[in-house]
Amino acid sequence: MSDKLKCSECTRLGRPCVSVSWGSLDKSRESLKASLSRDEEERDRLLERLAELQARLARNRKVLEQTNERAAAKLNCLVQEMEADGEDMTQTVIDASALEFELFPPAGSSSMVVQDSQNG
Repeated sequence: MSDKLKCSECTRLGRPCVSVSWGSLDKSRESLKASLSRDEEERDRLLERLAELQARLARNRKVLEQTNERAAAKLNCLVQEMEADGEDMTQTVIDASALEFELFPPAGSSSMVVQDSQNG
């Protein structure tokens, strides 16, 4: 027990004091139980939120991967069409695997941003 909960006789003798009232102990115990209960509820809410975020993150990663695959296929198709039309593709070398697409463009941008990851 702390020094402020000791009676004067126990303080004088330097021994642990057990003469704290039951009411005081009960009040402390109830206060701590309530605090513990609130903290556990908050932890549970945060764990639920974390699970939601992890699921959304996994879903968005998969969608981004699929989008990149579709964009690479579309790019390859475009290159093949241009070559079939007789356009000179010797100066247009595009490595579709080096392209990155942003799933969510920055605020204020209305279109998907394509960035060449090799050239920045």
